[in-house]
Order: sequence, then structure tokens, then C-alpha cells
Amino acid sequence: MIVEDVIIYVSYFLEKLWRRQVINAVIMVHNSSDPKHLNCYTWDPYTEGHCGNQFKYPTVVGECLNEQIQSEKGLFSSKIPDQLSRCPVLIQTCIIEPYVIKKEEIVDENNASLEGIEVLLLDIIAQKLNFTAVYRVSEKYNTLAYTLNELASLRADISIGAIPPDNEKHEIFDFTVTYLDESVTWCVPSSEETPRWKNFIFSFSYQSWSLIVFSYMSCSILTWFLSRNDLLESLNYRNLGRIFLWNYSILLNIAIPKQPLRVTARYIIYAYILFCFIASVTFQTFLMSVLTEPIFEKQISNFDELISTDLNFGIMESHRRFYEADPKYKNILQKAIICDDIRSCLHNVSFYKNIAVAVPRLYMDYIGNRYINSKGRHLIYAFKSDIVSYPIEMLMKKGFSLLEDFNQIILKLKETGLLSKWQNDYLSETYSIEEMNEPEDESVTKGLSLEEIQIAFLALFIGIFVAVLVFILEHCWKRSCVIPVF
Repeated sequence: MIVEDVIIYVSYFLEKLWRRQVINAVIMVHNSSDPKHLNCYTWDPYTEGHCGNQFKYPTVVGECLNEQIQSEKGLFSSKIPDQLSRCPVLIQTCIIEPYVIKKEEIVDENNASLEGIEVLLLDIIAQKLNFTAVYRVSEKYNTLAYTLNELASLRADISIGAIPPDNEKHEIFDFTVTYLDESVTWCVPSSEETPRWKNFIFSFSYQSWSLIVFSYMSCSILTWFLSRNDLLESLNYRNLGRIFLWNYSILLNIAIPKQPLRVTARYIIYAYILFCFIASVTFQTFLMSVLTEPIFEKQISNFDELISTDLNFGIMESHRRFYEADPKYKNILQKAIICDDIRSCLHNVSFYKNIAVAVPRLYMDYIGNRYINSKGRHLIYAFKSDIVSYPIEMLMKKGFSLLEDFNQIILKLKETGLLSKWQNDYLSETYSIEEMNEPEDESVTKGLSLEEIQIAFLALFIGIFVAVLVFILEHCWKRSCVIPVF
């Protein structure tokens, strides 16, 4: 009975020590038959099919007699074998592509089927150390904060999900060597296509339009001035309104019925015809390029342009400390929205165009090609410059016994370039997605859409409006000029 009580107490203390990450411990207990004789108890957590969860059977590894410790195998033999006999290691994940990716719809959150760069890394480590990687996810709380809370509560052994180094985290958890480099960049809505009517009007610069109007007005007035007192000249050239109409016809490449008789006026008209011909050819050439290749508004491409817009700002909670360290992000941090669901925020960027989101660049490179419109153009633009760069590491519960083994394997994989290869492999998959979403063959003949010829209707409606307005003014003028008969 006394022996059984000793075993219970020894098992209890060994379990408490194990829960506090004290792996190799020896408990010395007085022998019930000889008070001067101490038995040395310990346990082997990974023997006989156990996986660190069986504490009921401690073993005697030595004894202390006459102040001398005697042990055949030594008191502190290694408790962690090279092969873990397929024992499970619980891995809490934060899904962020391409580091951690869902293979299929998750049925069991405590044993999810995943893939990704970090999952591949852990699978190779698990194969090398002969343990079973059990991936846990939470679709409802897919945040780094929740993932680390699970690790801190000892409900998981390892945490992954593009985790940046942090001194506060290092005080609470063990951490591996870094194995990938990541950066954060701003993602903003892609610029809108310029309306076709605006392309038509702004096919020339303001200076060019001003020159055309000046040439038209000056040639018309000068021709009229030279011809107004010449009785042999046609009445059409002595009438300023008619000259304006004819010169407008020349500007539109429409022939006029008669040339002026006066030599100086004729030279002016000839020079004006040559000018209009060159301007018309230039305009039509540019117009063809506008109809075939759309022009876009100026793209927001740097931070200074971003803060001058009325866009909202979205950041990830795990990146908050990056902005706190930089004074220029102080105002942004005060009104920033925390993006717990990155895809939802990117959806607002691409379709509602009301927010700019800061996300990991590799994540954007991987998922960005899914945000493409029917014309094959990206809906999201990622800045070329980075907000910050940081390495990625894996976090473990404090005192994790396999840390050194993990680091050795990670360093070997990093030196061989496998991690970089996996990264490129996943990014190449996104290009195939982009190819599947390519627009139809442009060689197929298509009719002009209303959008492409809207400028013609706009000109027609403006002309009709002006004509009606002039008609009303003329009618009112004639009525006011009629002399009443008594």
C-alpha cells in the first residue's frame, strides 16, 4: 500500500514537471523499509507506444545509499528519442496564402488538411523526426492573435502563419531560426479607364486645342478683313459668318465650293488648309489608338499620393507595431481598420474601391491574379516600394524539446534552396490561374459598342441643343423687331 502511494505521488510530480516543460527530471523518495535508502524515480515519455501522456508508470533508475548514487544507465538519460514513433504534434495555424493554404473544405478544425510553404516545411520535419503533424485551424477566428493564444494556453505545440519576429513573443514562446523573408506593401484600387468622350476631347493637349482655335479664328478674320472691301471678291468671303462656316468645313476636311480671288487671301486659305490637313491626320491617328487601346486615369503609386486621397486604410493586427515605429503612419494608425479577414478587405479594394490595404507582398503576389476583370486587367495595384521587410519564423511553446532538431533541419533546407523553390512553385501556379482568365482572342471581329461611339452621339446632342437654342433666340429676336401696324 505504501509503495502504491509512492508511485501515485511520483507520477503526480512528474506530470506537473512535464506540463511545465521540465523534460528530464529525477525524483528521490525514501525507501519504506530503509529510511537511509533513497529510490530514484523517472519516466520515459516516448516508450512502449506512449507519446508523453502516460504518467502512471515511473521507473526506478537508481538508488542513493550511504550518500552514494548508484545507477547502471545514468539518472538523466535522453528522454526525447530520435524517432517519435508517429506521436502527434499539435500545430495551430493561421491561414494566409501561400504559407498555409486550405486543400479542401475544412470538416474537422482539429485535424485539417492543409498545404503551403510552411506546411511543406513541417511535413518534411515530421518525416525526418517521425512524428505526426496535426494541423488545427479556426475559420471563425483566423487571426494571429487567436493562434498565439492557443499556443500560450498549451493547447498547441507549434504555431505557423507568416509570423514576424517580436521581442514580446520571444519572451513567451520559443522560436526557430528564420527561413523566409517577407515585406508589407500598400494595395490600392487600379486606376479607372478614362471615358471615351474624354479621350476624344483630350486627344490634343490644351495648348494644341488653343492653337487650333487661334488659327481658325485668325485665318477667318484675316481673310474677311482682306476681302471685305473688294467688290470683285465673292460675297461669301466678304461675309464674316460665311467665312467662319467655310473654315470650319476645311477643319473637318470638307471641301469648300470656291476659293478667294485675292492672292493674299488665297495664300492664307492655302496655309490654313495645310495646317488643318496635318492636324486632322494627327488627330485621327491618335483617335484610332484610343479606340483600340484604352487610356487610364493616373494610378496611385506611392504613399504621398495615397494620403492625398479619400480612401480608408486597412492593416493587419500583427503588423500594427510596424506603423507605431514610424511617425509618418501616426495619422493612418488612428483611423485604420483592422483587417481580420484579408480577403474581405481586398474585395472592397477591387470592387468598391473605397479602401487601401497593407498586406504581405508574397500573399499579394499569390492571390492578386485572382482579382482580374473580364478584360484581363488587374483590379488591385500593389506599390513597388515596401513599408517594411521582416523575416518569418515558427513559434513553439516554451521549452519545446525538439527546437534544436527543428533548427538543424530548417537550416539544411534553407541552404539547399528548397524553401525558395517552393515559393516560386506556388507563385507559378498563380500565373496559370491568370492564363485561364485571359480575355478572348482579340483577332475575333467585334462590332463597335455604344461606349466606343458615345462621343458621336454626344456631339449630335450638343449640336441639336445649340441649334434649338439659336432657333429660339432668332425667333425671339424677329418678334421683337416686328413694327406694329396701326
